[in-house]
Amino acid sequence: MNSRREIIAGTAAVAMSATSGGAVPAGSGPGVTGPITGGAHGRPFSAYLGDISAVGYVEEEYFMEGVASAFALVGEIPADGRFKVAEAGAKPYRTRLLVRRPVDPAKFNGTVLVEWINVSAGYDIACADSRGLYEAGLAWVSVSAQRVGVHGYDPALHPPLPPGRGLVQWDPARYGRLSIAGDSLSYDIFTQGARAVGPHRTGKVDPMGGLKVRKLIAIGASQSGYRLVSYINGVQKTENVFDALMPLVFAGRSAPWVDASAKTSAALSAPQTKIRDDLSAKVFGLNSETEVTAYRAVRQPDTDRFRYWEIAGASHGGTEQEARIKRITDRDGVSIADDGPPLHTSDVLWVPTCDAAIRHVHRWINGGAPPPIQPRIEFENADASAAIKRDQYGNAVGGVRLPEMDVPIAQTLGSSKDSPWLGQTFPFTADQLRRLYPSHQDYVNRVKAAAARALKDGVILPYRVEQYVAQAQSAAIPG
Repeated sequence: MNSRREIIAGTAAVAMSATSGGAVPAGSGPGVTGPITGGAHGRPFSAYLGDISAVGYVEEEYFMEGVASAFALVGEIPADGRFKVAEAGAKPYRTRLLVRRPVDPAKFNGTVLVEWINVSAGYDIACADSRGLYEAGLAWVSVSAQRVGVHGYDPALHPPLPPGRGLVQWDPARYGRLSIAGDSLSYDIFTQGARAVGPHRTGKVDPMGGLKVRKLIAIGASQSGYRLVSYINGVQKTENVFDALMPLVFAGRSAPWVDASAKTSAALSAPQTKIRDDLSAKVFGLNSETEVTAYRAVRQPDTDRFRYWEIAGASHGGTEQEARIKRITDRDGVSIADDGPPLHTSDVLWVPTCDAAIRHVHRWINGGAPPPIQPRIEFENADASAAIKRDQYGNAVGGVRLPEMDVPIAQTLGSSKDSPWLGQTFPFTADQLRRLYPSHQDYVNRVKAAAARALKDGVILPYRVEQYVAQAQSAAIPG
């Protein structure tokens, strides 16, 4: 591995924190206070990157507190995803909600995207707060549901990892009273966070500023995608809070139900499972090329309530996606230093395609057509150990086809020996490019056509077409 971020992706995707003791009786629901102001930084951790008013939104932070039930898995994890869980005590918690919503109620489309915030690096990082949701008029809310995001990693329990910068460490004046006893509470905390911003919220403090919320979509990526799989299979059928749920770059894995040290097998295991097929809610799954070899064992067909896409060439964390996260963590002073030579990681991004999927899911839960069915990435044969099938350029065959795959200027891998999580890009030589594209304008024209096809296929939005064309026009293509 070549960076501390890649170490974290590989070892902390399902890391948990140590147990705190003492169950208390469950309460009647969460209390919400805010908007929160003050603190040493005078702003929320992981705040919007840039001026959010420029896109017609406001960002506010709220604290949520109450008593959350712990859940325990009953029996083994079944392959069909029909988990059985039972309540196992309850404990008090105090955490935060970060809310971004349109200033103009007329711009709001009625749907709130509720993100299970990712804590793999030892602090909160959003993965699904991208351009398309603001253009579409969704609201976005992140729920800090896990202990690590609030308290950071304990280096004694997590020796491969640097000390985490949880909320209470980053700004004690603002967050010092936040507390989550353990991650067995996370599933109920996430449910309570959704109810606090949903259609039937009743609290005196309204994080949605009076907006008329009609639908809720749960979303989570990487380790949060694992936890969302467990939520879908174990909690959603009973609580029925979400209209749709979207696990991203999740490899079909599910997270544990216990409070555990990262040294224990319960914390490090991430069993694979299908998504249960008896929910009324819609489920949309998305994997990059990085995860498809592992996910292949639990692939399931598209149905009227389940859709699934695989993106050829994309990696768990692509070049620009990682760069954006670093801009945020540099600003907040929590970046993890690289400890190896730089790699040219995968340039194929899954976030813009996720943007398109969010639009489809919003329409789907409001009575529209489901997301279009997309081809799966192909394998050499039916053997479980078979490799991904590749074309003459070394790129994956099948899957969601983006211009980087249909008009290639490089071999782009979702995973490699040197970079299993971030992928690698191997640019073609000048001679290869001359043979493929007689002129720079020929290359631009082909990218325009490929981007138009991807737009028609529903796997990107218009803004991404514009980006592709601009990138092609500035590309160093000989001739």
